[in-house]
Amino acid sequence: MSSYFDDGFSPTVEPIYGEFDYKLVTPLKVLGGLSVQIGKMGLIAADVEYVDYSTIRYRNEDVGDDITALNSYIQEDYKSVLNLKAGGELRFGQLSLRAGGGYYPSPYTGDKMFDRPAYKEFTGGVGFREKSFSIDMGFSALLHQQDYYLYYDNMADLRTNRYRLITTFGFRF
Repeated sequence: MSSYFDDGFSPTVEPIYGEFDYKLVTPLKVLGGLSVQIGKMGLIAADVEYVDYSTIRYRNEDVGDDITALNSYIQEDYKSVLNLKAGGELRFGQLSLRAGGGYYPSPYTGDKMFDRPAYKEFTGGVGFREKSFSIDMGFSALLHQQDYYLYYDNMADLRTNRYRLITTFGFRF
């Protein structure tokens, strides 16, 4: 990586080579859900997921490496969030229709580099089931839009939309 400035100055930084040994402690995550079945006609479900990103930690295996500052940055820059998901299914004989959605808020405190960093997901599907055969099609749209500030006045409007279409065939024998 190299940088060039308007005044022609190009600083050089010596690369750091070597082997580093550390452990990553992933964030605390607690999940809960509730579902209600409406006879043979359908189902409604909701999930709540608590994730505390500020509990991410690095632990060094090498005595000479001090990563206390990195862990301090994580504690300052990340927070806990509640991810919300809900959906339902309706059955009409052998045909099933599904719809759902999810909201994943920003894990950043104060959004120092990001504005609008939350994710939204919308899902839908249709399925057909007989005694020995089934087919299912599902669609998912994960939508994300954010303003990303790498430097003070330079803003990039990032839009990430990921679409998935999944088809499953089942056979009973």
